[in-house]
Amino acid sequence: MAAQVKYEEVAGAAEKLRAEGRPVGPTKVRELLGRGSFTTVQKHLAEWEAGQLKLAEAKAEEKKAGPPEELLARLQKSLVEFWPHAVARAKEEMRPEVEALQARLGGAVQREKEFSLEMGNLENSFEAALVKAARVEAAEKQAAEGNQRIIALQEELSRLQKIEAKFSAQEQLIGNLEGQAESVKTLIGQNCDLSKRLETQSSDLSEARIKTARLEAKLEVLTKK
Repeated sequence: MAAQVKYEEVAGAAEKLRAEGRPVGPTKVRELLGRGSFTTVQKHLAEWEAGQLKLAEAKAEEKKAGPPEELLARLQKSLVEFWPHAVARAKEEMRPEVEALQARLGGAVQREKEFSLEMGNLENSFEAALVKAARVEAAEKQAAEGNQRIIALQEELSRLQKIEAKFSAQEQLIGNLEGQAESVKTLIGQNCDLSKRLETQSSDLSEARIKTARLEAKLEVLTKK
């Protein structure tokens, strides 16, 4: 079953017929469309003709009102006369809002200044903190280096103390040997009969002196270290 013809289709066909200068009627429209019942086409065509009639009446009323140029001129004149009053009234009505906006703007500017000042103070504090941190870091580095030097000095002192202890022991040994040598000399001077024993003791003394010389050489080496 074919779809029922629509108003838009009938109106389009009527417009085309009128543009071509051909008579507009239900039969001509149906011939142009190639479908649609006569009753439906006639109903849509009557609606279209009523619309055309309203358009014609509107154009006639427009002609009675005068040319569009004159109407536009009158409107422009009225606008020129009314515009200053309208602007003044709008300014008066908007004054509270404008003043409120200005107050808010002034507050915003003041807050921006305070914020800028606070930011400047924060930047100065941050820079001071950086300088302080650099100083603390340098002090910590110096303290660490000082601790290392103290440890090295303590190790050197311990080594010297050990050398000194060895040197004291060597000095005590030399003193003992020298005491023994003096005793031997005393015995030789007091008792000639003990010459053999003295020679033996002299030999021991020579060995002791050799040992002493060696100990002194070792001590000298240790002292140079």
